[in-house]
Amino acid sequence: MTSPAWALPPRLFRWLVFAALLPFAAVVLMRWTDPPSATDGDYAHYLLHAKTLAEGRAYTDIGYIYTDMNLVGPRVQPPGWPLVLAPFVAVFGTHSPVFKLLESLLVAAFGVMTCWYFVRRGDTTTGIIAAAVVPLALETQYATSSAISDPLFCILVWSTLMLADADHPSDWRRGVTLALMTVAALSVRVAGVALIPALLLYAILRRRDHGVKVLAPLVVLAAGAVVFAFFAFDQIPFLGRTVRQLSSLRLSELVRTYRLALTTGALYPFGSNIANDVYHVLVAIPLVVGGGLFLRRQFKSVLACFVLAYATVLLVSPVREPRYAWPLIPLVMVFITQGLSWMGARFLPANLKPAIPRLILVMVAAVTIGAAVQLARKPARPSLLGDPDTMALFDWVRVNSDTAKMRVVFTNPRVLTLETDVPAMGIPFGDANEVIAELDRKGITHVVVPRLFAVLRSERNLSAYVAERPSQFPKAFANATYDVRRFVARPEVARDSGSSLLLRPQ
Repeated sequence: MTSPAWALPPRLFRWLVFAALLPFAAVVLMRWTDPPSATDGDYAHYLLHAKTLAEGRAYTDIGYIYTDMNLVGPRVQPPGWPLVLAPFVAVFGTHSPVFKLLESLLVAAFGVMTCWYFVRRGDTTTGIIAAAVVPLALETQYATSSAISDPLFCILVWSTLMLADADHPSDWRRGVTLALMTVAALSVRVAGVALIPALLLYAILRRRDHGVKVLAPLVVLAAGAVVFAFFAFDQIPFLGRTVRQLSSLRLSELVRTYRLALTTGALYPFGSNIANDVYHVLVAIPLVVGGGLFLRRQFKSVLACFVLAYATVLLVSPVREPRYAWPLIPLVMVFITQGLSWMGARFLPANLKPAIPRLILVMVAAVTIGAAVQLARKPARPSLLGDPDTMALFDWVRVNSDTAKMRVVFTNPRVLTLETDVPAMGIPFGDANEVIAELDRKGITHVVVPRLFAVLRSERNLSAYVAERPSQFPKAFANATYDVRRFVARPEVARDSGSSLLLRPQ
């Protein structure tokens, strides 16, 4: 099928795609100085790995102290994204605006990638809409505010799907390339494992087209993944937790988390929550219609196979965040627009039917511009960086780390380590005896107790444990937001030896 994109003058088509990206570009420029959220920590983890690579140290020598008693982050992150970041860290350090620029370019590239995917399948309208909506949808969840791996992961996933869906004849080279691209996606995020069953299923469903030349390299890749998982079980992020929690899946929690992905994919074009809720209810109708059309028409497509495999990965994953659904975000507005097109072809007067694509483009353009305006007006999120009390805490940690070998417990440990070079661990979750034992095992010297905004249950528990055991947690430093305590595993031994447990506040 000849793509309708070429029914337009090529220059006009390129200008339409460029115009589709302008709202996203405007939002990025207007929010250029927004810092990472106070709860963001993955970006620090990646930058710590990149820093070790840039400095020629061991990849795991990052200072982050992992514990099984929380879900702050894995022991190590996959190396793909740190390898990309390492040259920038070597030249610009870890606090450069170059990372904002890099993320912005990757998010825009993801929009263009999804645009080209649908244009190649003969749907120019959907392609242009994807270019406009996808970057803004990701920016709704602050995709460019920190150096996270997800935009690159999304690009690698959709590049792989595009190659698998290409019309050119299948050969060994294609199968090997698909396997290598899957490895690249896996090196950025472990969730890329979904590509393996997706591509295998697609090759089996389309075996007359692909045959053994494509299937064999994928089978070898699948076997290699199983062997690697067996021998590196503890090194794969959260694999152990995934296996342990399979018997206690909570579908309600899954729905609550990823329901936001649906509304994000449809954007938030209004300044009123009620207006946005009404809008989302209205577009749910064409969304369901478009999803049904997708299942009916493309249930053997590589995209359908990937949706099934990736949804399964999200289902069994022990960690859940709305951004983990970003590879599926393009489908939300795609389903909505295809549902609107189908409904318009059946219910609009005959004289309006030829204008359906243009009407949909106008509607989506209005939604996109509205969403861009709302995003530009949103206040910056609370951040650790720039907060006076947090920076005072970090300064105190830096100064005291020069005279004492510190290992700190903090709500956001990876950020503390990135900012101070002091090893840090997240707050363990458990009863008092279990937490004390874990602090002892990990060689913790100080714990940071939030005095204000103790939101997490682990934070409240730690505050209670400290209050109940003052001899184990003598005061070391305090300000309006944080209370730092020295951790003494065996206070009776320290008393008998006459050791001083109290650090003088700076």
